[in-house]
Amino acid sequence: MGEISFSNHISNKKSAINSKTKLAGVAKHNLRKYHSQDYSRDNITLLYGTANLMQDVKNVYNKEFEAALYEYNARQARPERRIGDYFEHVSETEQDMAVEVIIQCGDKKFWEQNSGDKIFMKQVYKQLLLKLQEYLPDFKIANAVVHFDEASPHMHVVGVPVGRGFKRGLSTKVSKRSVFTPQVLSEVLQDKMRADANHYMKAIFQQEVRNFAVPRKRKRAKTMT
Repeated sequence: MGEISFSNHISNKKSAINSKTKLAGVAKHNLRKYHSQDYSRDNITLLYGTANLMQDVKNVYNKEFEAALYEYNARQARPERRIGDYFEHVSETEQDMAVEVIIQCGDKKFWEQNSGDKIFMKQVYKQLLLKLQEYLPDFKIANAVVHFDEASPHMHVVGVPVGRGFKRGLSTKVSKRSVFTPQVLSEVLQDKMRADANHYMKAIFQQEVRNFAVPRKRKRAKTMT
């Protein structure tokens, strides 16, 4: 197996998740919450989170920002400046309230020639998800799902970028800019993840081939007459 094509995209501009409506749309697509002859809920695999992506994101907000929200509200002398629900507050500001990363290993041509190997990609994407968490500890993953019902199996990862040390507003807040810097986009999401993808595809595919190899038949022992 030679070098395998790799692509890694994050939600941006028209695909930015900057409202609850956009987040609901992502959930509908990623978890196949609609009827279609082309796509099937039976051909997706949930690696992280639940079938309720919206709630998964809310859970991340509650865990990551609760302390900073409490601290911020305690400093506000005027009640109208206090924030009751940080998730709802961010959803109304038109900033990126969550970020989606789409990872694909192998292009359409590759999978036309290796369609029988798609089943192994669950393990590859599991490892890449762990690597993403290792490289970007402040990108708090809420949900991850693999689609096997399109030309190339690929993974949708939705998470919340957490920025820290702010002087204005909450000291810890949602901040795509803090996590997805130009250096991260180039060195991590492209270079490191590309190398990891090729490594895991080769390693897992070779291991699976060995596991599925037909064992040699044992010679029958001669019986005494």
